Amino acid sequence: ICVCDQGYHGTLCQYHYTTIPSSDQTCGRLLRCQHNCHLRVEWQVKLVFCSCSAGYVSINTTHCVALEDWDVTVRLEMPGEPLNTEEAINKTLEVVSTIGEAAQASNISVNTRAGVVQVEVSVVGTEAAHLLTSDTLWQREFGAVKVTTSRIPRLSVGPVSAEWASGSALALTCPVYGGSNLKVRWYKDDTLVYSHSVHACWSEEGTWRVKVMAKKGSADHECTIMMWILQPQVEDRGTYVCQVADRGYLDSQMVRAGSNQSLQLDITRVITVTQGEDVEIECTTKNRAWADPHHYTVHWLLHPAHAYTHTSSTPIHRRGFTLTIFNVTRSVTVTCIMVEEQGVMWTPVDVDGEVANTSAVVHVVTSPALACHNDFAYGVTWSLTPVHERDEVPCPKGYQGSGATRYCRILSEHPDSSPSVWQDPTLTTPSGSSHSQPSWDIPEFSECIYQPLKYTTTVRWTPSIIFLLLSK
Repeated sequence: ICVCDQGYHGTLCQYHYTTIPSSDQTCGRLLRCQHNCHLRVEWQVKLVFCSCSAGYVSINTTHCVALEDWDVTVRLEMPGEPLNTEEAINKTLEVVSTIGEAAQASNISVNTRAGVVQVEVSVVGTEAAHLLTSDTLWQREFGAVKVTTSRIPRLSVGPVSAEWASGSALALTCPVYGGSNLKVRWYKDDTLVYSHSVHACWSEEGTWRVKVMAKKGSADHECTIMMWILQPQVEDRGTYVCQVADRGYLDSQMVRAGSNQSLQLDITRVITVTQGEDVEIECTTKNRAWADPHHYTVHWLLHPAHAYTHTSSTPIHRRGFTLTIFNVTRSVTVTCIMVEEQGVMWTPVDVDGEVANTSAVVHVVTSPALACHNDFAYGVTWSLTPVHERDEVPCPKGYQGSGATRYCRILSEHPDSSPSVWQDPTLTTPSGSSHSQPSWDIPEFSECIYQPLKYTTTVRWTPSIIFLLLSK
């Protein structure tokens, strides 16, 4: 048995869609998070966990405390004879020692040049950082010098959120707590999508498909960085990473952005059996392959009810459900209705879980002479089908679409006439009456699209383009 690491789920151990933070801090009254709540469904149990916003760290499963790590920078302008580096270091250590060992001062750097001493020191504790930015503290040790100080918190990136904005854009939001000069890189599935700089929490640039911007938060050192993917496609779903670099720090957060697709089901639309046979029908999730069947509830509707004796439904691991219909005596329509539990798939419009349905038809052949038999033609295999009915099959290899169809008809044959419907001469026709027999019609492939043509784009021809081509 293979087991995924914590936070990863599905057949490929992917980061779960619902790691997107929720605005509901109670996770549906299951857990009271101080900051952000996340919800998912696993093994028929709603699992919840909390996360901390940028600038905070967790102290337990629900609560957070403010980040207390600071970088203090001090610039001292010496009016008289400049200090040498050793003297500057000794005086700096004296200043740092006055704030006490509890401050855990580290990474002390002292540089001297042309009458200026530049000091950089990392401390733990907001009070300690405040003391180190006091002018009198440095002037007491260095004398009458001009002091310029600043304190910046250690870089922290909060949980990234994803939102499909009315289908027109995928909006990724990355909250940052840190300095004023940031280097940001956005990745999708380990591939760099866009990189840019953010100065003083301002940035606005992009391409025709990607737009980035930044806006200041409600508190100092807070900055929200956003990336918008315009005209999102199915290919835009995946795992996104917001990576931020600041003063030698590097931090990142990831989010699994599922596409805003409705739950889609797959089923064999047409099945033909002989009278009295049992039949199995599989109803599977087309775009939820990573999820488990216990995330769903299935309902089967069969009409007419007297076309069979009884049924049995069983789950298919990480695919869907199978319905077995016993002793089918006449054609029956089967509808599969699947209800998705809340939290399995994040969608902005349906918090209660989605509902999808699809249908199949079971044809019953009472006599082999009144059916078109199995045949391979036009690149696909056509199954046994009663006359006046049609078979539905997937598109041929290399094509995509809802599928192809083909009718089985009765063709009258006379010695002096041709069949009333044209037929591929390579196909075999079941034996039957000397005056009429079942025969396959010409198939319908209008719903099948050649794969290389699926994402074609229209080029607007302009005089400059025509001139460029003619010049070549």
